[in-house]
Amino acid sequence: METQQPPTSERILDKLTPRERQVAVHMAKGLLNKEIATIIGISNRTVETHVLHIKLKIGKNISKTRASIVLSEELNREAARIIESAAPIAKTSSADLNAEPGA
Repeated sequence: METQQPPTSERILDKLTPRERQVAVHMAKGLLNKEIATIIGISNRTVETHVLHIKLKIGKNISKTRASIVLSEELNREAARIIESAAPIAKTSSADLNAEPGA
């Protein structure tokens, strides 16, 4: 019998609508629904609906706290991937930048 693997960060984030991603970022910070509503400028009830949809997309019967942890981990991995992809640019030394062209 085959076991299901948890979704990868890209798959979870790709499943979210732009507004759900916005709510997810604040969830990952541990903010309350009321705080998220105030920051985004939507009703508390709308935030609750987005949170429910996010939780369903992550996994059935997941608590908001666990969903917040999963989202935080996924966003951290995504940030690390972005930083790693920019690393070759950051590794250019100041000597390389100051060298004469063709030298």
